[in-house]
This record gives sequence, C-alpha cells and structure tokens, in this order.
Amino acid sequence: MRRLPAFATIAATLITATTMFATGQVAAQSGGRLDLVAQTTWLGDLPAAIDLRVSGAPEDARLAVRIVGPAATRGEVRASYRRPDDNTDLLAFFEVIDLEAARVGSGDVISVVMPDEEIGLLLRRDPGALIVVIDLMSEDVILDTLITHILVDGPSPNVRRKLSIALIHDMRQPLAARSDGSTVLDEDSLAASLEFPATRPETPIAMRINAETVEAIEATESSNGGPTIDSVRTLLSTQQLFLEPWVDLDEEAWRAVGEPDTVLAQYDRGRSSTEAHLATSPTGIVRLDTDATANTITLLRSAGATGLLVDTGQVRLSPAVGDLHNPVQLLDSNELAIQTVVTDSAILDTLSGSDSELAAQRAVVELAIDARNLLIDGAEVIDITDLDPVALDVLLEGIAASDQLEIINLEEAFSQPFARGFNGTALSARLNSDPAPNLASAAADLQLTRSALDSYSSMVAPAEAPIIPLRHLLEASVSSSLQAEDVDLFTSEVFDAISKGTQGITVIEGGRVTLASRTADLPLRIRNDQSLPITVNMFLSSEKLRFPNGDHLTITLAPGDNALTVTVEAITSGDARVTTTLTSPDGKLELARGNVNIRSTAISGLGLIISLVALAILSTWWIRTILRVRRNRAAASFSKSEGDATEAVTDTELGES
Repeated sequence: MRRLPAFATIAATLITATTMFATGQVAAQSGGRLDLVAQTTWLGDLPAAIDLRVSGAPEDARLAVRIVGPAATRGEVRASYRRPDDNTDLLAFFEVIDLEAARVGSGDVISVVMPDEEIGLLLRRDPGALIVVIDLMSEDVILDTLITHILVDGPSPNVRRKLSIALIHDMRQPLAARSDGSTVLDEDSLAASLEFPATRPETPIAMRINAETVEAIEATESSNGGPTIDSVRTLLSTQQLFLEPWVDLDEEAWRAVGEPDTVLAQYDRGRSSTEAHLATSPTGIVRLDTDATANTITLLRSAGATGLLVDTGQVRLSPAVGDLHNPVQLLDSNELAIQTVVTDSAILDTLSGSDSELAAQRAVVELAIDARNLLIDGAEVIDITDLDPVALDVLLEGIAASDQLEIINLEEAFSQPFARGFNGTALSARLNSDPAPNLASAAADLQLTRSALDSYSSMVAPAEAPIIPLRHLLEASVSSSLQAEDVDLFTSEVFDAISKGTQGITVIEGGRVTLASRTADLPLRIRNDQSLPITVNMFLSSEKLRFPNGDHLTITLAPGDNALTVTVEAITSGDARVTTTLTSPDGKLELARGNVNIRSTAISGLGLIISLVALAILSTWWIRTILRVRRNRAAASFSKSEGDATEAVTDTELGES
C-alpha cells in the first residue's frame, strides 16, 4: 500500500445497486474536476483509500463510487479507461455525500475509503485489477469522472515470474557547434534533462547523449551554476550509455547515398570522445531510427552495435504476438540475427496522461497484470524522457511495492531469454522501414568539401592548428538537427577558410633572363603571403628547355619571398618561356601559375655539330677555291712565259736569216 497522508473520518452512505444513477446523464461541464492525489495500489490488510483533489465543485456536489471487475489482462485494463457501461459486473457501489467531512485538513483533497467492513470480502474475492469509477455529481449530472484501479493479489495463473523494467532517458541536445566556429549550448535544456538521473542516483537509467554535447559542456564550463563536465561525468559514471555517433545523424540516409564511412567515423569518434571526456565506455546498444533497414543493421554492426532497441511498430514478428517482453532476433542484410528488444509504445501512451498520478498508477497496474500472465521472465523498456517527475516517482514506488516487478539496467533486459513462438523457436523479426530522406545533394557537397579540405591539409604544416576546426565543422554538418540551408553554411565556411588559406601564393614574374651557357641555373621567386609554411608541388614546362633534375618538385614555401633555382638545359638558342604551376601536393588545388622569359645565347650540341660541319664544308670549299685560283694563275703564268720564249726564238731565227 502506498503511504497516504492522514485523513479525516468520512461519512459513507451505502446504497444498493438498485438506486444507481442513470449513467446516460453525462454532461460535459466545467463545474468541477477530479484529480488523483494518492491511492492504495495493492489491496492489503488495511482498507483501500483513494485521495482526490476536488476543484470547482458546487456546494451540493457528491461522489458516486462504483467498483467493477476485476480486469485480468492488460487489454482489459486498457479498455477500462473508457467508462464501463452499466452491464459490467458490479462488486460495490456507494456515495460520499458530505465532501466537507471527507476533506483532508483545510485543503481541497477529499479522501475516499472503501468501506472494508461491508465490501472488503467482495474486493478480495478475485485477483486482478479492480476498476474503480468515481463520478463527481451535482444532482443527476456527472461533472467529472476518474477511473482508477486497485490491485488484488492472489494465486498467479502461472508460476510467478518477474517482469523487469529498464528505464531509458534521451538527453541528446541540439547541435552546439555553429558555422562560425562558436559553441552555443542550451544550458537550461541540459540541466532539465539531467534532473531525472541527478535526483535519482540509485535508479539505473540508460542515457542517450552525443559526444558533441559532452565536448560542448567542457568547452563552455558554465559560470552561472549550470552543468559542468565534472558534474556530468560524476552523474553519468553510474549509468549505462547508449552507443551514439558524435552528432545525431540518420544512418540509413547517409548509407543510401554512398557514405557508410561517414557513419562509421561518427561512431568511432563518438565512442572515443565519450571515453576520453566521461571516463566511461558506452554499451553496444543502439536505438534504431524508424527508417532503418536490414542494410542499416549491417552497417551498425561494423560500428560496434551488439544489441538494438526498436519501437513496436518498427518490426514484423513471425509468428505475430501481442505484448512482447523478451528479446527477438532481428535479421540484417546478410540474414544474420542481432539481439533486439522491442519497446511497447502503449505504456508511454498510458504514462502521458494529463493527471500524472493517475497515469502512473494505471501504468503500474498494466505492468502488474502483465507480470501475472508471464510464461517466462521478461522485461519492459520505458522511455522516461518526457515523463512528469511526479509520474516517475509514482511509477517507481508502484514497482517497488510488487514482488513481481523490479528495476534493472538496460543491458540486463537484453540478457532475458528469447521470445519464442508457438512452435518453440526463437522469434525472428524484420523491419518495417519509413522512407529515408534523400541526402544526395548534401552528400555531394560533403564529398567536394572534404576533398578540398584534404588537399588543404596536405599543404599546411603542422596541420592541426588550421585543420582541426574545419574538420569539426565538416563533421558537424551531417547532424540531423540541421536544415539544408544550415548545412550549406557549414560547408561554405570550410570552403571560405580554404580559399583564405591558399591566397597570396604567387609566382613572381621578373624581366627576361639571359642564359649564356647551354646548361644553367634558372632563378625563380615565389611569394607566400600566409603566416604559415605552405607545402606545394611545382610543375615546370617549356618547349625549348629541358629540366635535367625533373620538371616536378615538392617544396615548402616559408612566409614571405622564397628564392630558388632550377637547372635548365637549352635545346636551342633564342627566346624561350618557362611556365611554373603551383598546386597542392595531391594536385587537386591549383594555387598559382607564372611565366619566366628566357634568352639563350649558348649553342646547343646539335647546333655546334651543324656549325662545325658547315665550317668544315666552308673551309673545304675555300681551300678548293684558293687552290683552283692558284693553279689557274700558275697555268696562266706558264703559258705567257712559253709564249715569250717562242717569240724570242722566232725573232732570232728571223735575224739570222
């Protein structure tokens, strides 16, 4: 029995069932309201009591109490939340006429005690959930109705089994990283999400938290009393953590557009960051998105998943079963099974009622009735993320009061025996998958930006200082909390940083350079206006020059002007041009291009040979010409001398004659 506040003696007037009011006269009025404050959950040795808050009721208001049932199954309990009709088996009926006499203290709480001496035997007759219908009435008009239950224990239809309850809490926060590099953490939201585990440190609660949030907590270190990394580390050190990526992302959507490595990298970083900042290792349990497929499961296995948590509507069971309290085998794309726990969303619907006390009492009743009907020990997983603190306290008290209910940690829920079908084999399940969003455009943008960042990273030494913040932005850009336009802001910021980091690298073009020898050192000047050394590839090309040491060099440019020389060899004399192209080391980013004009006065080897041959030919021609002229001159002189001699002989002969 739940501990109740002291209450005054009430005047309860027993009325026979034949004097029951007409239930058809139900008026939707705002003249009064009933809310549950506290009640007896389990019927014991003492009379059962129900404390109600009655507000806005007229002076002639009275309470009509009808007890029917009991409900023996969870379905019957849920059906009883709708007002039972007059044909339902009636165990007892009475009215509380004098509300003032039933008032607890001076407040608006009215305590209703079941008149145990008159109907106690009837209430204890059959085990199950007694349905208690309490109407706030004025004359014959029903102003408000409250339906609750009292549990009656008794011999279980089966061997008494345990129904274990595992609690999970989602404290993931919106992305703290901003595209401008700043970190903005919603400390109020974070503090609210930490309240449940902080106020209940002894209660095992499996937590969902992204490492990006943890890093943001450490980076901001609130000065106004907000959560600090030390307080969060202490709080979570006793709790189990889900296996989560660094930022929340849609695994199936990224896998479908050819980015499985992005998913794996996110989980790797999430795990390592969690271990580094919280000094604890996450479990291998992953909660699946509603668009997850068998391919997603295969991918998550590679990311370290050892167990999956899914909602009821996400799976098709073979054979079909009702309420499921044991793990099933979910098949991946390779037809390999992974242990999976299926949550029951119906319990969350029950717990989300507007009257927190009443909602939690109903949830306890559902769980207790389920436990009575178990064939084997089982477990139930309840998400308490949006649960009212009052409802959580009532739920925990109700579980603690039952010897068939207990709180366990999440990993223990996976250690329960497999659910089995009618043929005795372990239940296998397949996923019902929602359509995944189309991230093709985002993936293309990510690939292009990542390629540019990798190129820039190869240029900068050391790479950590300028590159790590950019990789941080790129990894944050896959967050599911970002809209398409927000993703563009992140990738554009990375591109802008790369553009700024590669500006001011220039090949300085000077005047014409004259080379006096066939092989010579060509001076070059390259300017680096960045504040960091930049490593580049330099490619040289020319139609009239060769580069004996190669036309491809990797150089590191210090900030400022850099003077260097390259060896060139002239193919021919005359004017030539050397084109210098600077790129990133992987060749994907062209940084600068410039020309150096050259005049070569040296004769090349081929030219020298041609000149020597020409000179030899010319020399031979001149020699032959000179010799011929000399011979001609000699012949002419000889002819003249011979003529003179002949003429002299003739003259002599004439004289003698």
